Amino acid sequence: MRQFRPDVVLVVRGDLLTSAFWDEASSGGRQVAVWLYDELRRMTYDPAGLAQVARIATYSSGDAAALREKGIPALHVRTGFDDRKVPAATSEADGLVSFVGAPLPNRTVALTAMHQAGLPVHVWGRGWSDHPIDRARTWRLRPNPLPNSRDVPYDQALAIMRDSAATLNVHGDQDGFTMRTYEASAVGGVQLIDRPDVAELYEPGREILVFTDHDELVEAARRVVEHPAEFVELRRRARQRTLAEHTMVQRVTQLEQLW
Repeated sequence: MRQFRPDVVLVVRGDLLTSAFWDEASSGGRQVAVWLYDELRRMTYDPAGLAQVARIATYSSGDAAALREKGIPALHVRTGFDDRKVPAATSEADGLVSFVGAPLPNRTVALTAMHQAGLPVHVWGRGWSDHPIDRARTWRLRPNPLPNSRDVPYDQALAIMRDSAATLNVHGDQDGFTMRTYEASAVGGVQLIDRPDVAELYEPGREILVFTDHDELVEAARRVVEHPAEFVELRRRARQRTLAEHTMVQRVTQLEQLW
């Protein structure tokens, strides 16, 4: 900031930054904004103190409403897909039900339910991988019962979501939507998501597949695996909707309201 002397400082999350940073950022009458990619309950911010040095946007509709109730202006801006990112040309995910990411408990349970139902589940990431190096660095003694592979770069992750028969998106204790919500749809993936309120963003059944329990998840995944041709149009519509309404360029246009 001292070198380039920007007119606007936009901080993404930023709850581990020190008071010295915020003092410097807000000096000289600069416009300062912060975009929160997580719920406030998982961050170290004092909202009232943050509001003294920055204008606030959050991906959480609940946090935005709670802040406004306290008299703190807050803008609800969802995350989105960076359409400058291009998936790799190929992957090894054809015909599989995929997941790329960390093995959180709710993800493990959902994937195990599909695997035990005989579906061709495959997971990618160091927390799943049975490669000796990954086993050693994650301190795991037992092998993973789910078919698995090692970490992949971002372009490969996008290709896996695109090429899979279906790809899983499970949320935890959060009211904002994951980045995966937009990524999987942007590349034309068949997304299995556990949030009925995704209807705010995509049309269930036409652009995205919603499940509310593991029986529904298994049923939906089986239908996609056994009848992939029936979901060609869903893939096209998901990609079209994302590029039309849910890109990072469009989100930044919203963020500009902060300054």
